Amino acid sequence: MTGEPDDLRAFPATQWSLVERARQPDTHGRQEALAYLLKRYLPALRAHLIREKRLSSDRADDLLQGFVAN
Repeated sequence: MTGEPDDLRAFPATQWSLVERARQPDTHGRQEALAYLLKRYLPALRAHLIREKRLSSDRADDLLQGFVAN
């Protein structure tokens, strides 16, 4: 037993080695790591913006696109 609520245990753990690869100078591995992180976390970020920040889906998409582009 981890002592964490069930909803936290269901959330996938962050792979810090992947985050570290995404920080490295421009390499193919960096691009793959960034693509994977975005695929994994963008839906949660979008849901947060819509549900918690009460943004329209179009506005949330615009903000996320700007975030990714930067």
